[in-house]
Amino acid sequence: MRKPVIAINANLTNDKKYNRLATDYTRAILKAGGILFIIPPFSNHSEKLLEHILEKADGLLLSGGNDISPEVYGENHFPHKIKEIPKIKQRFDIELTRLALKKNLPVLAICYGHQLLNVVLGGSLFQDINTQIKGAQRHKRSEHTVYLCEGTLLVDIIRKKTIRVNSTHHQCIKTLGKGLMINALAQDGIIEGVEIFPPRKNAFCIGVQWHPERILHKKEQLRLFQEFIRISSLNRIRKE
Repeated sequence: MRKPVIAINANLTNDKKYNRLATDYTRAILKAGGILFIIPPFSNHSEKLLEHILEKADGLLLSGGNDISPEVYGENHFPHKIKEIPKIKQRFDIELTRLALKKNLPVLAICYGHQLLNVVLGGSLFQDINTQIKGAQRHKRSEHTVYLCEGTLLVDIIRKKTIRVNSTHHQCIKTLGKGLMINALAQDGIIEGVEIFPPRKNAFCIGVQWHPERILHKKEQLRLFQEFIRISSLNRIRKE
């Protein structure tokens, strides 16, 4: 059986001259049994062109990055706390995500990708955890426990009720996007994971706030990628 092809969205360097993507993402896809191609953000995209790109993909991995502009979810900037992604990438990623969801493409969304998924579905974000959430634990450059929610696809994949994860974010979900359910929480109540609800057979759309691609030595994190690849394989078979 042919391996599923996973599309991964790339970032831009600060000067916008180069595309970049951490090699951890590509290693994770390859280790889990997939192959991949990287999609660079570009300004002159159209829905037809994005459809053509996604026709080549059996699944979409939304990678990590900096902050989505609060204007996208109807808020003013919280002073001095936002490090926005370039507008070109923001517009591109939003349209890419919308189209992938419309096509029911398997989606694994990580960190910024998890927040992007929520915003695209009409949700909002806390712009800075330390400033806006009283009593929050440390989430930037730390490690902490995450509690998985019963009855979710994520807990079925991970096969544990609690896990230790890496944490590199200063923003998090405030209001849930339409059609999402929480599948993981930190001890302070911050949303650490979401998935599409109600669940659909042989479907996959999960967002996680941590970086599983960096901790694949933990078997449960590798299982997350393996299940993503398995469902993407089924999607490939359906297309054939």
